Amino acid sequence: IGSGTVAREFTGMTEFEAAVQTLPDPVPLEFAREFQVSTIFHPIAPEFVDRVSEDSRKLPALAWKAIVRSMMTEEVARGLTAARIPTRMIWGEKDSFVPRAAQDSLLTLLPHARLSVYAQTGHAVHWERPERFVRELESVLGVR
Repeated sequence: IGSGTVAREFTGMTEFEAAVQTLPDPVPLEFAREFQVSTIFHPIAPEFVDRVSEDSRKLPALAWKAIVRSMMTEEVARGLTAARIPTRMIWGEKDSFVPRAAQDSLLTLLPHARLSVYAQTGHAVHWERPERFVRELESVLGVR
């Protein structure tokens, strides 16, 4: 979901990393909310945004820093071309972090992958289009 080959090349990651590295504990609600809202294009219930923002604050700043540092240094796509993994990639066409070019790069590394593009949807496809996402996930898993 909204993946790519190298996270450090995603839109705004350098700025996001810099902001995360200065986070205090507890993580400020404003930061968590701004982060969550930035992943959304299609409106979702404000109560849901409140809940996921609060949940995001449960993660200590040290963990946020370690996760982002790892994302910026790792090349998770390395070695994928040799793998014969059937893969469904899901991406929102209005994803403000992961550009379409990142999807295309990943597709070249995963010859058995199929990309589903969700129109008018941001990075959080599972929040914005939950019914479609669940149907697609069930289809991929052979459930139902």
